[in-house]
Amino acid sequence: MTYSLNVPLPGAIYDRLHSLLPHLQGCPQRRRDPTLVCKRIPTTAPGEPPSVGHLRTELAPAIAAAGAALTDGCAVTICGVDTFEAPPSGAAPVLYLAVDSPELRRLHMALCTHLEPVAGLEAAAYVPHVTVARGCPPTSIESATTAGADPLSFSVDALELYDSRYRAAVTRFALP
Repeated sequence: MTYSLNVPLPGAIYDRLHSLLPHLQGCPQRRRDPTLVCKRIPTTAPGEPPSVGHLRTELAPAIAAAGAALTDGCAVTICGVDTFEAPPSGAAPVLYLAVDSPELRRLHMALCTHLEPVAGLEAAAYVPHVTVARGCPPTSIESATTAGADPLSFSVDALELYDSRYRAAVTRFALP
């Protein structure tokens, strides 16, 4: 998977992650570049991934149509710290900032009607989250869960096309 549509994260998320660092000493894999994936972009063709220009043209109508389902905007609340005990890949457990957002779930499902969902990760299986670390011992998990309990809310007015090869957003789409 090279590309995804991600929610731009406000500075307060980075502050929250920074405040959790003292609790993550025993975690071998800490996330430096946090992301909140709204929809993965499946690329099935072998060889070079599609260009950003091609994806921008292809994705714009789907994002506009999906965004139209958000009649009251898209509010997101970070509602604490949780874990995935058995993630589909990579080191376990995964420690993450839990996201509560019916609007983000609605946007994700609308995008899944235009773009094929990734089996086992999207559509009904979609769990919006911001990964903090992987492979953490129980003491780090317990400490981080307690420290990251305060809610944090923000509004989403755009999605970014994220290129995992460069760990960066390469273009932005305003939500209608």
